[in-house]
Amino acid sequence: MKLAVIFTIAFFVLTLVGTTTISFYNYQTANEILINQVENHLKTTVQSRADHLDTFLDGLEKLALQMSQSVVINKLLMTNKTDEVYDSRLKDVMIRLNDSTRVNPQIYDIFILDKFGFVTVSNIDERVLLNRSDAKYFIYGREHVYIHDAYISRFFKGQPSIAVATPVYSETGESLGVIVIRINLDVLNTITTDRTGLGETGEIYLVNKDKLLITPSRFMDYSILVQTVDTENLKGCFSIQKSGEHKNYEPAMSFVDYRGEEVIGAHEYIQKMQWCLLAKIDKSEVFAQQRKLFIQNTAFVSITIIILLSFIGYFIGRFLDKNYYFQKKGISKNGKN
Repeated sequence: MKLAVIFTIAFFVLTLVGTTTISFYNYQTANEILINQVENHLKTTVQSRADHLDTFLDGLEKLALQMSQSVVINKLLMTNKTDEVYDSRLKDVMIRLNDSTRVNPQIYDIFILDKFGFVTVSNIDERVLLNRSDAKYFIYGREHVYIHDAYISRFFKGQPSIAVATPVYSETGESLGVIVIRINLDVLNTITTDRTGLGETGEIYLVNKDKLLITPSRFMDYSILVQTVDTENLKGCFSIQKSGEHKNYEPAMSFVDYRGEEVIGAHEYIQKMQWCLLAKIDKSEVFAQQRKLFIQNTAFVSITIIILLSFIGYFIGRFLDKNYYFQKKGISKNGKN
């Protein structure tokens, strides 16, 4: 076999092995960098949304406290139903409640419980005089501002809601009752369902302490308070609560989500409500564009190098073949014996 052929094959094989090895290393390195970038983006996203949620929840508490300091509500709860002024004071309270719902579109229901837990005022007539002494918003709302976790409202055709409750006191500190404000989940949905920068498969959603979705899933209909989530992302988030460390937990590199898809994710713990805010994006989408660009660029560079070095090997082999031929024939390079 001529040296030109041997050198061409040798250079081709060595170049092919070398470019393949280097390309594989570069691909792995690029993937690690890409994953870090995606994780950092997801962490920044959930942190900003978590801050938004904390601000919203703080606003709810302030709103409830302002309502509890209303003079007209205080007067009504201190008035006996047999008093002549009771009806006029009840009317004043209804005007106050209607004004509040008109100014705050997120509020769809306000009602007032007396100190025994009976509904005194409500915008739903059927609820008036109902006993709510066993409800969490009354039990905890008598002591401090309390935000009830997401639940399904019976009076509004199964609408998912949260409720904030706060005690009402007289000037002397006597407990008069509890104000309860119901909020639909549209505000939470707006905060979490903005998928800017999350591609085709990215999503952000809230999960409560019972591991139930309380904001919509991008991939499932009617999932609120129905779909259970139990992923590594959620376990990492709840580990903050168990450890007592209120800092962002490093997310898993990848895990399987509730759909059974391998994803990259990040999370943030909402301490006030014991919620977890989870963000994720399919790993396949993250790598798809990267893989396409890498293959295109690597293929072009590798093929160019392989062809170039194979030609170099061929010409080196041909040069050696020619020298060997001249030596064998006893011919010098200038053509003389």
